[in-house]
Amino acid sequence: MRSVASFRTLSQAQSLRIALEAEGIRAVIHDEQAVSLVAGSVAVSVVDDRDYERARLLAARLEVPVALAGDDVLRCPRCNAENPGNFNACWRCQTDLTGRGDVGRVV
Repeated sequence: MRSVASFRTLSQAQSLRIALEAEGIRAVIHDEQAVSLVAGSVAVSVVDDRDYERARLLAARLEVPVALAGDDVLRCPRCNAENPGNFNACWRCQTDLTGRGDVGRVV
């Protein structure tokens, strides 16, 4: 068993696991219950090490967000990820994209 990627949220990890399994690559999520209790990272691993390279390629392809046609693209100043124009926070690192500095704060 070999770790392919780590994520901040369980939903991101589940998305990768589902995509891998759709390609015939058996994958598991580590610490699925623990991540919901504490802030941390959750890892997705392939069951068969021989699938590792294919899984990494698929994970890399999935890291690029899909912007809808006609949407502006915002580049994150922190991690350089491309984000659809209607995002307030970077999909990858959660950096504020509005310039207001209030993303994620309860007002």
